[in-house]
Amino acid sequence: MSFIRGDATYSDYVGPSGRVYPLTGPRRGTMGIQMLPGADGLLGPSGGLLTDSAARQHGIDISGVSIGAAYYEYNFDVWGKTAREWAVVNRMWLDDWDFLRPGFLRYYTSDFGWRWAQVQQGRDHSGAYKFDPRRTRQATYAQVAVAPSAYWRAKDVEDSWIDEGTHIVRMKLYNGGDVPAWPQLTLTGECGFRIRWRSNDFEVPKLLPGEDAVVSSLQTDQSIRTMKADGSRGRNLLPLTKGRYFKDPIDPGVVETVIIETIGGAGKVQARVPQQFKRPI
Repeated sequence: MSFIRGDATYSDYVGPSGRVYPLTGPRRGTMGIQMLPGADGLLGPSGGLLTDSAARQHGIDISGVSIGAAYYEYNFDVWGKTAREWAVVNRMWLDDWDFLRPGFLRYYTSDFGWRWAQVQQGRDHSGAYKFDPRRTRQATYAQVAVAPSAYWRAKDVEDSWIDEGTHIVRMKLYNGGDVPAWPQLTLTGECGFRIRWRSNDFEVPKLLPGEDAVVSSLQTDQSIRTMKADGSRGRNLLPLTKGRYFKDPIDPGVVETVIIETIGGAGKVQARVPQQFKRPI
């Protein structure tokens, strides 16, 4: 985007209405909203250790980590040149925060590009009107945004392959994020597929004519669901995989070689690796 120059951090909010509010950077305030100093919650997601211990044991065993939702605390200044302009901007801004309808907080830096998080209103807005805001044409609100997913997203890394008779491909899939990534694969063709990387060795049963299969390797929600040509959901293939499941993700900063074979025919593969980050900048 041509207006983003220099080293300053650009941030904006995209409301459920689709309106974009520049908050910091070169265009801050052009919609009558700007972010004030003192944002909190941007240093990483909050979590806790999962521990275990036994009688007479010295210390604890750490078995994992639990990551909760992320909460971001901001102060926003809402202003207008006239009383009517302030009232219109104020109503648009407050209407674009909702407990159920999500929006997006986005950050851009020259080093890391775009990162964004889906957020919703986390609690009631606070901010006392010490004076009539229609006379001052200004109000300041303390607001909390909650992100159900604690990680910031960036553009996914994607790759594709069409089997032209070799029946095997070694895809190089990159995780540029700073948390482990679980790829998603879309498989097409009247054949079966074998997917391997690290200790993962997974076979997808033969697809029927007109079927695509969407494979989610996410450890907490693994699935293989076919999709028909009209977009409707088809068969659940996970019970046909003989109890196999994906064990290893793609580690942060790693280019993983994912070996995919077609079995009993030729097919097509589309791969997507989500890029997730602990911080927006």
